[in-house]
Amino acid sequence: MGNWLRSRLTFANVVSGIALFIALGAGAYAAGLAPNSVKSKHIKDDQVKSVDVRDDTLSGGGLTAADLRAGSVGPDEFADLPAVRLETPDDTATAPCEFTGQAVPDSAGTELAFSGEEFDVTDLHAADPNCVTPTRGEIVAPRAGIYALSAGVLWPGTDTDGKRTLYIDAGSRYSAQSEIQAASSGATLQNVSTIERLDTGDIVRAYVSQTSGSTLVIGSFDSRTFLTLNWVGPAG
Repeated sequence: MGNWLRSRLTFANVVSGIALFIALGAGAYAAGLAPNSVKSKHIKDDQVKSVDVRDDTLSGGGLTAADLRAGSVGPDEFADLPAVRLETPDDTATAPCEFTGQAVPDSAGTELAFSGEEFDVTDLHAADPNCVTPTRGEIVAPRAGIYALSAGVLWPGTDTDGKRTLYIDAGSRYSAQSEIQAASSGATLQNVSTIERLDTGDIVRAYVSQTSGSTLVIGSFDSRTFLTLNWVGPAG
């Protein structure tokens, strides 16, 4: 019997047997791993890929800054962030827009009806070059979070009496307001800005009023008359 085994015991047979033993032993070891027994120190750097992690399985908030290599996350990994700037106020009541500006009666709060946009990254505003949409001055918050809001208006210099008021309405509440005396000569430039917490669907508008004693018309084609919204981050 011993001679028979020795006659068939070759180097190739020995190596094959050792390899089979190791493979079976490793498989049994892997199958017998206790839950949570594989630690970070057991994993070779750069060996766990995105495809190896099932969605929504990372506990404790998922990845943290310590898990990410510097420069490994760039702008292309982010979705578009909400941002919009409205311009071109026009109070034309019937199509098409006449672009003759927006009239602001004396002592009457007036919502600025913006018919155009300089940019609207995530479709937060219904652009209306035909001036037929009554809500064309509105920006709708697409998600809950913290937003930077700002507005500006260039008042005409045709009348320098009285005060000028500009305020932002965010979610049906006064968010920020500016009230100044009209410039003694020439046009009056007015701006206001704020940081505001908004809920999904909250509407942002800009309102103006003045006490010159007559109706003033704000021009359509000056970029200093505007309303902007920019998403800053989650509310936390």
